[in-house]
Amino acid sequence: MGAVRSSIQLNDMISAPLMRITNALNMTISSFEEMQYAANNSFDASTFNGVRAQLDAANMGFEEMVQNIHNDVAAQEQFNNSVREGTKRICTIV
Repeated sequence: MGAVRSSIQLNDMISAPLMRITNALNMTISSFEEMQYAANNSFDASTFNGVRAQLDAANMGFEEMVQNIHNDVAAQEQFNNSVREGTKRICTIV
């Protein structure tokens, strides 16, 4: 009898680049804030707070996405293991 096999592999190839982008944006905003401070508050930096809040919200969304991906990977691994176990049982019966 032929073997029954099933496997799905999930690869998270987006969260690391997105986190690097948001970290770079945070560093950029910090640099602008330092420049504004060094210039004795000579320009309006009020939008920095809004941008920082949006980045924080994006980071929280990314972290939730990464956690969901990890949960999905674990669930998929459990499924793959149950399929392997079922295949072993079928093969030993036959």
